[in-house]
Amino acid sequence: MKTEASNHSTRSNKIDLFLRHPLTLSLIGALLGSLLIPWVAGRANKQAVLAETRVKQAIDIMATSNSVNVMLNKVKTGFESFEKDSLSTASPEEYQKRREELRRQIYALYADFNSVGWWWTWNAYNQARILRLISPMALKQMKADIMKYDSNLQQTVHLLDRPWRDYLSDSPQELVPADQRKPVMPDIDKPFGTLREQRDAIVEHMASLFQ
Repeated sequence: MKTEASNHSTRSNKIDLFLRHPLTLSLIGALLGSLLIPWVAGRANKQAVLAETRVKQAIDIMATSNSVNVMLNKVKTGFESFEKDSLSTASPEEYQKRREELRRQIYALYADFNSVGWWWTWNAYNQARILRLISPMALKQMKADIMKYDSNLQQTVHLLDRPWRDYLSDSPQELVPADQRKPVMPDIDKPFGTLREQRDAIVEHMASLFQ
């Protein structure tokens, strides 16, 4: 019994000495390092890429929203400039000529808006969903924000229905004497600005979901 116990003790001591040997510790350290370091580095790199993508998405949301605001403002400014330059001073012939120029200008501007304004928010949503950039709860909030944004955009466009009808329709105001033509854009200016402020607040909240 003593011999067996002694042998067991000797083996334990040898194992202990082996594990404590500097070369053994180096080998174990190298093995763990070769396994753990790539895993940790890969995980850290993935998190860094994800964080960078989120920041980029937030910036893109703000930038695209601003671009849409600029497009809408150009349409509004086009009507305002027409009223200022042509509404109360132009002869019927000159009025008709300027109205055709306005038509080409507004149609081109609205086409630019139409190609982006109604789609960009849903493109951002789908990217966030597919790449899992934000949590399911944040994704739900983003969808709600997009619905509010779309509703706001529809109201903004409807504000421009009146100048569109008055200046671009088949029954334009050139038939009305110059001194009786009334501008419509002053009535639109305030609600147009209010809707933009509301839209900006919606977009800021949308972008904050990626932070």
